[in-house]
Amino acid sequence: METFLDFFSFSDPNVRYVVLGSILITASSAIVGSFTFLKKKALVGDAVAHAVLPGVCV
Repeated sequence: METFLDFFSFSDPNVRYVVLGSILITASSAIVGSFTFLKKKALVGDAVAHAVLPGVCV
């Protein structure tokens, strides 16, 4: 139980970095996704997302 509370207290710098990175990726993906949807280029956005996925995994 104590490790669970330590994790969510953000006392570990690694947890802070992962959460901050996740928030930045989410925000940038939302902006790009909204732009491609509004410009009627959703298929291009889908292709780019699938092309970027292996790079993110590596």
